[in-house]
Amino acid sequence: MVKDAPTLEQLWDVISVCFTPNIPVLAHNAHFDMSVLHQSLGFKPKEFYYVDTIRLVSDCIPGSRSLDHCAKCFNIPLNHHNAESDAIVCAKIAIEVLKRNNCVTIWEYLAKNEVGKLAKAISTLNPSVKLSTHKPNARKFWDAPSPSEITRKVAVIDQTCPICNANVVFTGELSIDRREAMQLAVDQVLLPDLQKVLDRNWMPQDELKLEKRKLFYAIVYGSSLVARLKLSIGKTPAYIELPYSSVEDLVANGIGKKQKDEMARILIPDTDDIVIKYREAFLLALEKILDQYPKKFDCCSRYEACSDAKQCVHPDRHFSADCGYRKILRSGKIFMGKNRNV
Repeated sequence: MVKDAPTLEQLWDVISVCFTPNIPVLAHNAHFDMSVLHQSLGFKPKEFYYVDTIRLVSDCIPGSRSLDHCAKCFNIPLNHHNAESDAIVCAKIAIEVLKRNNCVTIWEYLAKNEVGKLAKAISTLNPSVKLSTHKPNARKFWDAPSPSEITRKVAVIDQTCPICNANVVFTGELSIDRREAMQLAVDQVLLPDLQKVLDRNWMPQDELKLEKRKLFYAIVYGSSLVARLKLSIGKTPAYIELPYSSVEDLVANGIGKKQKDEMARILIPDTDDIVIKYREAFLLALEKILDQYPKKFDCCSRYEACSDAKQCVHPDRHFSADCGYRKILRSGKIFMGKNRNV
């Protein structure tokens, strides 16, 4: 797609009008983007200033400062890693920050918030990346299996999973072995089921993760452990561990044994059976964790804003998980603001 496209250096005369000292360039994780720009040009550009929108949102939203998380907090649609969408969302995030601080221009905001710490000159940049045209053999650095080596190991496939029947490419560094990552992508069963539980409870999916620990894999939601999975290695049997409260019946029937940390361990003679036999136990474990999030409030005082948006606008979806007024809005009733219908 870009094989015959002009280089950045060739395009610079056309787009350089956007890089002037008069208007700062905004970018999310700006130091990296400016480093790529610096290395790609091949010459030193004229002076301009840049501002990192990660710094702008530091006091506005909880949790991660990633572009997709910021977009969710501000209710901005995002087609992540699409260059045009990323750029538009970056601009809209900055506009939201200006609105919340009653500022008309970015310079007004910078003047109120220590411009020297937020606006950086390109001439002072210390690039963080070194681009190279060298293309090493991937197999030299990674134990990269061929897709033909990976076959399905589960009996049930979730056809609604986003990667079902799709081409999947693993790039960069992964937290787990590439072969294991490909296997998980092919199986595509358990995590999609857990994500459906989150959707039913109006909880964010980005907190649900599969983490590789020293002796097992852990399914976690936020800081809460949903389950542990240990695959069979040699003569070591495979097992799953779930919160005892979600598998009391199984333990009572002699399937599984309670552990000291309030988890119950169930030996699995055949790892293919994990999802098929114990799917409901996994889902119940996650449901019980979600039940622990706060529920004893009616609204956080954003009645007007939520009414005008016709939905909950609280940036922390964990905190607002069981807001009474959010449930009312979802039913179609609006009691306040310009959209009042009751």
